[in-house]
Amino acid sequence: MNPFDRQVLDWHFANLEFANATPLSLLSLQHWDQDDEFEFSGSHMTGKKPFLIKTLFFNFCVKYLVRNGYSCLPIALSEDLNIKLSSAAKQIKHTDKGVEVTVQSTNPLSSASSNEIDKADAVLVTIPLGVLKECATTLFQPKLPDWKLEAIQRLGFGNLNKVEIEADEKIKRTNIQSINDEDSF
Repeated sequence: MNPFDRQVLDWHFANLEFANATPLSLLSLQHWDQDDEFEFSGSHMTGKKPFLIKTLFFNFCVKYLVRNGYSCLPIALSEDLNIKLSSAAKQIKHTDKGVEVTVQSTNPLSSASSNEIDKADAVLVTIPLGVLKECATTLFQPKLPDWKLEAIQRLGFGNLNKVEIEADEKIKRTNIQSINDEDSF
């Protein structure tokens, strides 16, 4: 492998760590291509011809973009759904008839302080991992099996920080990790 190819590979490794907020040693290759079969295609897409994006470090090819922007995906998927914003799930109870979710408003401007119970066939819970780790044993009724609780506790997460530097002139590298075939950027 020539030095430039090694830099490209190292950049991809660093990008994986950055995007997942964890060291490579904690990531798995088992499901590396799990999303490939779900790549976008169809009449709702634009950009039939691949186009090139040039970045500071390398060029890459983009095959498709969603017409009218990516925001149309969650908007379309959320039609006719009962989505609660500024709310906290206090209990998620699974029964033979479906799911009951006890919800409390977290909006400081709301005068509603009582709990509300919503019933559904299924529920999608989107809470931060740290919150899930803290409340998983009490949030779900019946209680989650021990193997699930243990899996939740084993999940890791880290900080993800992005820094942008703007300079009027080139900055000489001094122990900066970057992919570039020059000694400055």
